[in-house]
Amino acid sequence: MLFDFYMDESSDEQRKRYWAVGGLNAAEPVWTQFEIRWLSRTYELKKPFRSTECENQKGQFASWIKADCDQLMADLVGIILEYRIAGLGWVVPIPEYASIIGDPGEYAGYLFALKCTLITSAILAERFRADIRFWIEENKATAARAKQVYQGVKAIKRWRAALQISGVHFSGKQIVGLQAADLMARESFKFMDNRGTGRKIRKPLLRLERAVTVNCWNKESLETFRDHGKTDQALIEFLAGNLTVPPIKLNEANY
Repeated sequence: MLFDFYMDESSDEQRKRYWAVGGLNAAEPVWTQFEIRWLSRTYELKKPFRSTECENQKGQFASWIKADCDQLMADLVGIILEYRIAGLGWVVPIPEYASIIGDPGEYAGYLFALKCTLITSAILAERFRADIRFWIEENKATAARAKQVYQGVKAIKRWRAALQISGVHFSGKQIVGLQAADLMARESFKFMDNRGTGRKIRKPLLRLERAVTVNCWNKESLETFRDHGKTDQALIEFLAGNLTVPPIKLNEANY
């Protein structure tokens, strides 16, 4: 069996608070049917769907009323649920990552979140005895480094899950899976960015609660990772649950 995992990134405009990588994973035949449903709902759009534009009535949604934007978002979430597509998000707090891990680069948090997502997905693929292929939105600023991260993950020695990885593609938002991944990445970022502000959990993520997992590094987990040498093996131990960065439960009690 072959799984296709589509992923995208999200952050605040200044890239000062969080980097998130989120995506959706399903077997290849499921994506074929999913694409038909997604395109049938977005046929009136002149450009690929972007959740931030839809939410804020920007870009191609500038002339839409909010109720219509909300309905489109709700319908697209419903399609994800209809096809039982699994979602995964990894969120990295930018200041803590820079100070504890010692990498203050503008995209360092993104590349670390990407690495976590690649490794976690491969671990899950191994459990299902399936191969996994990755699709990442092409970004001129990060594509070369993202490919290096992928190659590094695939080359990790004495890690059986690496054998499940069967390729990576960088493409644009014309790929329907990447449009859906845009939604997952945005919701992963907003979940953490809104946390502690008194705002309620956003409706799309609440509806997806049983289908997705959102993980966020914090000060304590980053310090533990640092103290274990910041190695690939230590990261695998974390993501396999042996050292543990527990997934955040998507409910009001945790908000």
